[in-house]
Parts: sequence; C-alpha cells; structure tokens
Amino acid sequence: MKTPSSRLLKNVAAFAGFILLGVVGLSISASAGVTASSDGQSRGQLKQELGSGARVAYDSETGMVQFIGSAPGKPISRPSGLAPSASPTAVARAFLGSHGKAFGIGDQANELRVMSVRTVSAGRSVVRFQQNHEGVPVLGGELVVNLDGSKNVLSAGGEVLPAPAVSVLPRIESSAASDTALEAVAKARSVPASKL
Repeated sequence: MKTPSSRLLKNVAAFAGFILLGVVGLSISASAGVTASSDGQSRGQLKQELGSGARVAYDSETGMVQFIGSAPGKPISRPSGLAPSASPTAVARAFLGSHGKAFGIGDQANELRVMSVRTVSAGRSVVRFQQNHEGVPVLGGELVVNLDGSKNVLSAGGEVLPAPAVSVLPRIESSAASDTALEAVAKARSVPASKL
C-alpha cells in the first residue's frame, strides 16, 4: 500500500526531473534555434504560402516563428485534401505538418501530443498541443491552432524548443534523486526529512 508520503516523494522526484529537463532545454534553446531556423522556409516563402494578409511574428531569441495569424475575414485555407468535415485535430496536424518547421517542430506526429480540443463560438475549434522530446513533455513547449467553422486556420502560435539536444536518460539512480528531492523539500519547509 502506498502511503501519502511515498506518493509525495514520487511526485517531488518527477517534478524535479521535469524542471531539470526544462532548465537544461532552455539553456540550449538559443543555439538550437539558430540552426533550426536555417532548415525551414525563408520568411518570404512562408508568407507567400500562407496567402495575402497573413501575419507572422518571430521569436527574437530563436529566430523561429512564434505566431501566424490571418487577416480579418481572410482565414488561411485548410491544408489541401481535407474537407470541412475533417476533425479539428487532423486539420491542425496537417497545418503543422506543412509549417511546423517554421516553429521549430521537425516531425509533428512524434513531437506534438494533443492536450485538448475545444469547440467555441460559431463552430470554431481550438487545438492545443504539448511538445514532447523522446516521450518527455517539454516545459513551456506548447502550440495552439485556432480554426474557423469551415476548418480554415485563423491562427497558430506558441513556443517550442527547436531541435532539443537533451538526453532523457537519467544520469543518477532514482533513489539518489528521491533523496535529493526529500532534502530540498525538507530544507525549504524547515521540517525533518524523516517526516516526509
């Protein structure tokens, strides 16, 4: 039987691991983004593919796309081959399959997990994705695609860690990670580690 303290210990250890991955990932994001931005489309080519009136904003650190928006009343056409009856997820994934590299996503099928799909006013849909690196969620790595009632793209935006070069294999044993997490929580809360 698991006690509340053993669940707390596992949660603290898992949280510490995710924070570590996020900190390491953020420390390499600037250099990774510079390389990744040269892989994708040129800025002019992207705007041409998106159509007239489309707005594109870039991240000042990585040089990657941070936001794509359509002009009022002129949505970006849904990817070819998809009907208005296609699921919001299929349309959003197809759009990111075509333009994901501009954001820093090389393979949307493997790097993005659907977090939520919501239907909002006038039949619009909002699809939220979480970036994953080798099966581990990247802290702060999210993209959101907004679709109109006919499944055309109104906007897509967010931030991801382009081309993460971080190994997800642990370098220390889980028991050592648990001990470190317990010590940190005990110190922060001014309680003996034996009480946790």
